Parts: sequence; C-alpha cells; structure tokens
Amino acid sequence: MNGLALLEEADVRVRKIRYHSEDTCRTVFTAVVLEWRPRLKVWAETKKEITCVGQFYGLVESDHLHVHVEEYDDPKHGVQYQIYKSNRVQPGTEIEMRKFLISVKGVGAVFADMLMKEFGMDVFTAIMDDPSCMNRLGLNKTAKESLYQAIVENSVYEELLMFLQLNGISPAHTAEIYRNYGASAVSKIRDNPYALYLDGVVDFRTADKLNLSLGQNANPAFRAAAGVLACIRESSEKDGDVYVKRIELDNLVAAFLGRADGAYAELSEPEVQDALDTLARDGYLVVDSVSLPEPAIYLKSGYYAETRAAERLAILMTAPKRFNTTEADATKALSAAESEVRLTLAAKQKQAVLTALTSPVSILTGGPGTGKTQTLTMIIKAIKNIDPSADIRLCAPTGKASIRMHELTGERAETIHRLVGYPQAILEENELVCDFVIADEFSMCDIQLCSWLFNCVCSGARVVIVGDHEQLPSVGPGLVLRDMITSGAIPVSQLKEVFRQSGKSLIVENAHAIINHPNGCISMKFSQEKGGDFYMIEADTQRQILKTVKQCVNKLVRDGVPVDNMEVLSPIHGGLLGTNNLNMVLQDLLNFGALAYSTRNYELRKGDKVIQTKNNYDLSVFNGETGIVKEIEFSVERALLVEFPDRRVWYDAEQVEELELAYAITTHKSQGSEFDTVIIPVHETILYNFNRNLFYTAITRAKKRVILVGTKSAMEIVLRKQGSVKRHSNLVARLRKCIGTATAA
Repeated sequence: MNGLALLEEADVRVRKIRYHSEDTCRTVFTAVVLEWRPRLKVWAETKKEITCVGQFYGLVESDHLHVHVEEYDDPKHGVQYQIYKSNRVQPGTEIEMRKFLISVKGVGAVFADMLMKEFGMDVFTAIMDDPSCMNRLGLNKTAKESLYQAIVENSVYEELLMFLQLNGISPAHTAEIYRNYGASAVSKIRDNPYALYLDGVVDFRTADKLNLSLGQNANPAFRAAAGVLACIRESSEKDGDVYVKRIELDNLVAAFLGRADGAYAELSEPEVQDALDTLARDGYLVVDSVSLPEPAIYLKSGYYAETRAAERLAILMTAPKRFNTTEADATKALSAAESEVRLTLAAKQKQAVLTALTSPVSILTGGPGTGKTQTLTMIIKAIKNIDPSADIRLCAPTGKASIRMHELTGERAETIHRLVGYPQAILEENELVCDFVIADEFSMCDIQLCSWLFNCVCSGARVVIVGDHEQLPSVGPGLVLRDMITSGAIPVSQLKEVFRQSGKSLIVENAHAIINHPNGCISMKFSQEKGGDFYMIEADTQRQILKTVKQCVNKLVRDGVPVDNMEVLSPIHGGLLGTNNLNMVLQDLLNFGALAYSTRNYELRKGDKVIQTKNNYDLSVFNGETGIVKEIEFSVERALLVEFPDRRVWYDAEQVEELELAYAITTHKSQGSEFDTVIIPVHETILYNFNRNLFYTAITRAKKRVILVGTKSAMEIVLRKQGSVKRHSNLVARLRKCIGTATAA
C-alpha cells in the first residue's frame, strides 16, 4: 500500500525516533512508507514520510512495521497517524539486520559483522534456540546478555502487543503488563485474564470481556473471586460504604454480575462464599464477625483505615501534650487577640477557642455565616499569644481548600495528602511532630485520608477538626466528620448563630432554612431588586434554561466578573443541562476561535477555564483544582500550560488528558471552593441526582450571589428530597469503644 488513509494499514520503516517514554512506551517517530515490489520480492521505500504515534518497546531506527492507523490533524505538526495495531516485521535484508545488531548496547559494528558472517539472516532464530552459540565468536558477556535480552524482549513484547490487540485490549496497557508478568505474560493472561483486574491493570468489565474473547477459558472460581471483589469495591466507590453486610452480599453480587447480559451463569451462594474465603485468604478482604451484630465484609484498606483511625484518636485523646495551657491563660490570650484585631467573639465562639486550646482533640462545626473562619483565626492568634514559637500545621483535603484556608487565615496551609507525604513516602506513626494540627473542610475527608492523618500526627499534638457536617459527604468511603460528632467521644463546638452580613444574607438565611427544616417544608426567599444575593429566574424548558444561563454568564462577564470567580453547578454530566454540554456551550460563548488543543474528550483552548480530574503527584496538582490555560505548544513534553492560583504548570501530552473544561462543574467537584457567583440550573429532568444536601452544598459555594435558573416546582421537589447520608461504617462504635462517650462541648 503506497499511502495511508483513515483507519487503513500500511508498511513503514522507522526513520527517526523523536520521543519515547520508558514508563508507558509511548513513542513518536518519523517513518517512510514502504511499497512491495513483487518482481524483486522486496519492500522498497517511497517518497512519503509520515509522523506516527504508538506504544512500542525497544523500537529502533530502521525497524520495519506493519501498522493499522488512524489519521488525525495536529494543530502544530500537521497530519499525524495514531497506531492502534502494529506488527514488527523482522529485518528483511542484511542491511536491516546489521542496523538492528549495531543498535544493541555493547554489540557494535565489529560484533555485528561477525554475527552476520556466522548466522546470516538466521541470527534471531539461532540465538533464541541456543544462546551459547555466541560463545565461539568471542563476544564479551555484556554484549551477549544485551543481545539475547533485546531479541527475547522484542519477541515477547511483540507477541503480547499482538495478543492484546487481537482481543480488544488497548495497547496502552502493554508496557505495564509486560513489567508485571515478563516473558510469561500471554500464558498468564490466557490462564487467568482476571489477574489483570486483581493487579490493577484493567477494570473488571474489561477482564470479563477478555475472558469471553478467550472462550471463557479461565477457571470459573477466578471470575467469582474477581467479581465479588469488584462488587464490594463498587459499593465503596459509588455508595461510600466502608463495609458491605454479609447478609446483603449475595444479592449485590447477583445484580453486579448480572450486567454481563447473560453471558455467564449466576453464582450460587456457596460459590460466593468460596470467593470470599479466597479473597480473605489472599489479603484482599477482611471479614469482621465480632464488631457488628452480623458479619461485615471490608476491603482490607478500609478495615485497617477505620480501626486505625479509632485507635489513633484514642491515643491522641489521652497522650500528654507538647502545648499546655490553663483555661485562665487561654482566656487571657483570647482577650489579647480580640483587642489586637478589634473583634469581640460571641460566647459560643469564645468557648470554641478555649476548647481547641485545652482539649487534646476537638471539633468546630457550623453552617455558613456562623463565624467558623473568625473562630479559627482567633484560635491561631491565641495559640501564638501563649507561645509565639508554637508549631501549627494547617491543612485541608484539597488544593483549593488549602489555598482558601491560607487566604482566610494568612497562615501557610497545605493539602492533607502533602502533609502526610502521600503517595511517595507516607509518614510513619508519630512522625509528624508539631504542637497543633488544624484540618479544615473535614466533611470532604474519607476514612483512608483520615487514618493517614491521625496515624502520622505525633501523640503530643493537639488536633482541631473544622467543617460543616451538613455538606455533602466525602467522595471516598465513610462519613468521618458526622461519625466523629455522633460518637460523642470528642468535644464538639457547634456554631449556630448567624453573623455574616448581620444576618441579612439570603444565601445564609436560605442555607440555614434547609438545615433547620429536615422535613422539607422550606420557604425559600429571593432577592427582588438589584444588589441582592439570591435570585430565581424562571424558565420552563431545558432550552430556555440553557439560553438564560448563557445570558447570565455573558452579563456577569460584561459587568467585570472574572470567569474564575463564577461557576455553573449542575448535578449531572450528560444531557442538555449537564456539565458536558454546558461546558461546550459556554466555551463557544466565552472563548470562541482561540488556539485549541484536542484531547480524547475535549478541545481545550487558550484562555479556557479547566479542572484537574485526578491527583497528580508528579505535577503537585490535585483533583478539583481549577486554572486557566495560558499557553499551548503541542509538543509531547510541553503540550499545555495552566495557571493555577498559586503556580503555573506545564502538562505533557499524556498528563493533559487529566484536564477537563470547568466553566460548569458538578456540585461534588465544587466542594472546598468558593466563587463570587454561582449559577444553578433547576429542572424536573435533572432531579434524579439532585437532593437537599446537594442543593445546600451548591448554594453555600457562593460568596456574593446565587442565581437559580429553572422552575420553582423543580426546586420544591429538590428541597423535599432528602439526600442519603447513610453509609455502612462502624467508626461510631469503634470510637465509643476506644475512647468512651463524652459530652460534647
């Protein structure tokens, strides 16, 4: 074939390798297209040169590849070809073979000539059959080992790559699978495709499809074990459960595995139990038959996180402290702090400060406008008045929340992940030596993050937990803040009196109406004149709502509100009013025609507002952080530059896939953030994932203005719809057992 077209195939020779990642095997290279000359029975080079992108191990210049490609247009480099399937053709001429041999470390031109003279074009076969055949040529040990390894690895990798491609598995997984299983990769996967799931390479559904592709060759017990584990993991990830009740597990597994559309037989109860026994024996699960009335099935990480969090809190509550003060001295220090900033705290706030300074562990909670930030600031000032050298560590679950904590207190703050050293080097027990740890936005903290934090904090530190327990629960498993309060084992200071804007803010008033009326009989108040902070713009249809949202955003921009100070919050991703469509519409409204970079899911333009979708510890950018695209270079190493509130970060071609547009985000992703203005679409068609907790969190993201767009009838349904905050967790009972029940402050 002389040329390449969309989704076609051809033979090419590698001309120049421009980029290669050792970790992922992603390779960018220039190649020349080959054509078959039947009379001469050779592949001849044409004049067509192309740029290819694919996954390759040990690719060398002059390699001959048979490729299946998809053409795409790169904005900077022009037409390129993504290789989605390939087969490396062994060197077909003596010149090609010699080039390959010379490319191997330690071989060189002299040894290459000796090998060619001895074996001709059968070099690969001879060495694979009997590596000792190289001994008589006088090659040194390094050269022999390098050559044998290069031939074997190329052969194994190519076999694995072809095997995965033929069975519908993305070639992007090839490097990781090869690192995990080496030369036995294909045979191991054939015997048990579910090993790929258990080892974290692919998800369960992909492993299940692979098993079907292989004719259900795997032992049914392998699928049962992987399926039960996947079911319990889904319960943890989607429902936030720390454990699954054993009595409910059979039905959960039947429903989970039933999604395979009848391709597999249902598991019997004995098969589920056998799978549980296997998973417990192999260390994936823990079956707790003691702490609860009925057996509970934990993921191993969840079980140890929950038990460790309770045990460490008990130690923190009883151990001697580095910072000590009397209530009288604490009161004196607080009075000095009030005089310093010319502020008088309310009685509940003062008591909260004294509790934080004198209790080993304490909780400060309250809704919007109740003075949590004022109280937190005065806690810090009072500590410093008592001991200016006190070591205080401020932290929050997300980058956005830690930045906001710094802005509000003036003190250095960091993410809990960074504080505990996750993931590179998680601190050991008691390794974080300080006087105080103050953790904000703790409603976002799941049981694992909580466990890491409490474990590494030295027993001599005092811990202050701050958060609004009425907010949405953490994305990860557990209800940590609620459970700590419910246990009664830790002193709690709950602020209820509203101070913000002298209590006249409708944002605050409506938020507290939601908190104080759990039965859903809530009368929302709306601003009627210009200068208010809580508006309802009525629109009956989805298209009318979408049009109105665009008009609101456009007017805010004209009025000088920066794009990063406003946010559209939707409860869903799909549909006309979901974040996906809202982002595309608002991108065209605010940033049409700008220089663009195409990812798998989005077109990101210079000037776009974007959000990080996963923790990236190499870049020190965390899930939920938002920024603005400042530069686009399109190169593999420097694809796109994003400006975050505290720094600028270059993304490479792989990392950029972690970014999404952020003109509209889900309420869950907005946790820990504040915006001047929040716009919320409300309609009957998007209520399946919308409830009071979500609504409360959405409106409390706004500092100055909330704009609801939609129907009042839909809003009333949302307010009556109690969000489920019930999760399977045993932290309350463990805290009561380890610490005992105390009277909340």
